[in-house]
Amino acid sequence: MHADLIIMMRASIYTDPVLRPKLNPSYYHLQPDELAFFQHLTGINDEDLLKQHILSVQAKAYEVGLAGYVHLLFSPA
Repeated sequence: MHADLIIMMRASIYTDPVLRPKLNPSYYHLQPDELAFFQHLTGINDEDLLKQHILSVQAKAYEVGLAGYVHLLFSPA
């Protein structure tokens, strides 16, 4: 199967609320350079507040149908 087709299939699975996997905050882990990037981007320097913010944005993206792509970004390799 082509990678494009696999991504489209996964995205369609994630857009179905019945099939959509639950978000798992235990997968959240930022490398030092990623932490610095998000702190600079958001202006949130407190690591706990930044984590709350990122997970909140992820949850909102799930609600509007970007779930497959957001889940892929925050899933372990």
